[in-house]
Order: sequence, then C-alpha cells, then structure tokens
Amino acid sequence: MPAKKRRRRAAPSSKTTPATKRGPAKFEDVTTRAARLGVTPERVLAEYSRIAFADVSHLFKWEKDGPKLKSAAEVDAGEMSAISEIYQSGAGGGTLRVKMYDKKAALEAIARHLGMFPPEAREAPQEDPIEAAERMREEIKRRLDRIAAFPPEE
Repeated sequence: MPAKKRRRRAAPSSKTTPATKRGPAKFEDVTTRAARLGVTPERVLAEYSRIAFADVSHLFKWEKDGPKLKSAAEVDAGEMSAISEIYQSGAGGGTLRVKMYDKKAALEAIARHLGMFPPEAREAPQEDPIEAAERMREEIKRRLDRIAAFPPEE
C-alpha cells in the first residue's frame, strides 16, 4: 500500500490573523497607537499620581452624625478617578462602601518610573549543558595538573 501523503497547511496571512496570534506587536505599532489615542508617559504618570495621592477624606463631609458622601459636583476630578467602586447595601440608605484603587501599587509604579528602586535582579541565563561539562572538565584537568606538579612527601 502506498503511504498517504500529508498535506501541509499554508501559514495564515498576517492580514487575517489577530495580533495575539502573530506574536507581540511591533514597538512602532504600539507608539503609533498610543499617540493616536493621546496616551503619553506624562498622562500615565499623572493618572498614577491621582491614585497614589488620593485622600478618601476628601470624598466625605464630616457632620456631627457621621461622614456623608459628597455629591459628584463637590468632589475633585482627581479624587474621583481614584475611586474603584462605590457600593451601597440595602435600598435607600444602607451601609456605604467606597473602594479606592491600590495606592501601594500606584506608588510602586511611580517609584520604579523615577528610578527610586534598584533594578530587579534578573535570572542568569542558563548555560548550555555541553559547555558547562567542558568547562568542568577543564577545571578538573587544571587542578590535577597543579597537584601533579608537587613531588610526593617522603
């Protein structure tokens, strides 16, 4: 019986393949898209700053019967952008919960951007096992030659 021939599939063209299937986007593509959308390093840093330096006390009026949430018109836009979630349990006046974005993560991102932390240690590249074995053989040979150079004690 003759062997079956295997058909090779043609590679999909990059025009029809989504970017995630093609691999990482080229740096130029990312910078072009960012410029088109108005995303700049300064704008990203400003947004991190809003989150990092937001003060939850600026969202409330402190009255004698407890804190009351200010209206949206009374709160600064920078403070509003630091709010992740507002939740009120129960209809018409239950417990109010205001969740802010993670200040620590924002502060760490700013500190990394400004170079306030030492660079992270990177994992050493793995050595080729054949090269590692050859290097060990050379080291053993060098040590044996050094031992052989000394006369034995009598």
